[in-house]
Amino acid sequence: MEKNEKAKNATERADEMLQTPIAELPKLALAYLRKMCYDFGDEKEVMRKAFAHYAQIEEGLPCDDKELYANKFARKRFKSVKDFFYDDF
Repeated sequence: MEKNEKAKNATERADEMLQTPIAELPKLALAYLRKMCYDFGDEKEVMRKAFAHYAQIEEGLPCDDKELYANKFARKRFKSVKDFFYDDF
């Protein structure tokens, strides 16, 4: 995907975010990434899933990959992170 193209879905957005310098990522995406890595380890696939969840929940992008889909448990975890850091976002 070219740098100027917008991601069409959460999978593309997650892949884009993996290539983005940390300083340029949204704070909420980083907070959720930390939670996911704390709970499941800092594997690349966990990071990709965290970014895909962020893209679905915060950016409203659709997800065509069932492995990266933000189910009700992921949405609850995301909400808890967002609520904890509410003043920052």
